[in-house]
Amino acid sequence: MKKYYVGVEAEGPFKGAITLFIASDEASLEDVRKMITPDIQNIYFGAQYTYGVPDKYIPIIKEERVWRNIIIEINKIEQVKDIIDLIQSKNVHVVLSINGEVDLLGLNNLLLKVENEKELIVYKLTKAGFTSLNDIRYSLDKEIFP
Repeated sequence: MKKYYVGVEAEGPFKGAITLFIASDEASLEDVRKMITPDIQNIYFGAQYTYGVPDKYIPIIKEERVWRNIIIEINKIEQVKDIIDLIQSKNVHVVLSINGEVDLLGLNNLLLKVENEKELIVYKLTKAGFTSLNDIRYSLDKEIFP
């Protein structure tokens, strides 16, 4: 499994952007800062099924959210509690990942309900695009060793 790598985003609204993918918390904060070169458009936390963002990398999000997109992939809604202040920024995006034994890929009638104790919003989910996991873009990823 790659832990830190640069590649072309192959999914969603940032498809085609040069992205630093972070799938480990082994590197120091300074080492990760060195990985962020001027050509990096996105920083993606939670790659390779790791989900969430390690606490020690929060300063990077606070620094870099002004200049580039930060994407945080989560698989449990509870993970939002740790980053709620960060996702108030327009450049910080949360991907709620649903995967498992039930195949939902062909469905066109998915809704997402988000609520608190006072109100709720129901979002109609639409397909943002299909990506095969055999997409050539995945093979272009270059691992970085901190």
